[in-house]
Amino acid sequence: MAKILISISDELLDRVDREAGAQRRSRSQFFQEAARRQLGWSSPNELDAALRRGRVALAHAGAFKSAEVIREDRVARDADDRRR
Repeated sequence: MAKILISISDELLDRVDREAGAQRRSRSQFFQEAARRQLGWSSPNELDAALRRGRVALAHAGAFKSAEVIREDRVARDADDRRR
């Protein structure tokens, strides 16, 4: 992990420190989350939650080979194209 040096006003840093403390987070965690939000990136917790939802949704799908699923989809699309 990289370490950086930034300039920030004393007032803003005081506010960041108060908010980070209220959230029981470090200053680094606070700035990382702020940067993720500004960039439109999901937080690690959001990604974990999305993976859990996906696993639940696919839990009853059973085993399958992706190549077979792709082939069946391609055959169906080709059939639709021929009908047009």
